[in-house]
Amino acid sequence: MRRLQIGRRPLYQGLFFTACLLAVYILCYQPLQEEVAQQREIAAGQQQELAEVEHFLQLHPDMNSFRGELDRKSAAISSMLPDQMEVGPFMAAIEQSALQSKVALRGMKPGAVVSGSICAELPVEVTVEGGYFDLLAFLQGVEALPRCVHVRKMQIEKKNTQLSCKLLLVIYADEEKIPEMQ
Repeated sequence: MRRLQIGRRPLYQGLFFTACLLAVYILCYQPLQEEVAQQREIAAGQQQELAEVEHFLQLHPDMNSFRGELDRKSAAISSMLPDQMEVGPFMAAIEQSALQSKVALRGMKPGAVVSGSICAELPVEVTVEGGYFDLLAFLQGVEALPRCVHVRKMQIEKKNTQLSCKLLLVIYADEEKIPEMQ
């Protein structure tokens, strides 16, 4: 049998070719694959955002009505927590609630504005007299006010055939938007 002899030159050429392939793989192919993987992640995120936008558009096909809905909700929030204390309109609403519920409004005394951690507070002491169901209707009227009102303290006493109710109501305003508070 005859032995096949390979010269050194083809062996060196094969080694050189293998080294070139390895260099191309390490220097070109791997970084490109990493870049492709990053681009696929970016594309997946953008596809997710697109799906969310499409879903939003399906829920709100008419942007003008959606803007109107946002404006109504913003106005409702602003009425609950206004930029100003607006004590006058609040006292007028309390008076109106007292008239509607047929209780006698004996007094209203606003306190000093207290700076809170989130919003400014104004305590208002209100005294009313009336029957049980009239007082209940008054409290329900106060609760139904568009402004955020908290009954902090309530004291009820019987006076003859009527009940006298002394309330400490607290109203709030957005402290960041009140110029004199800053």
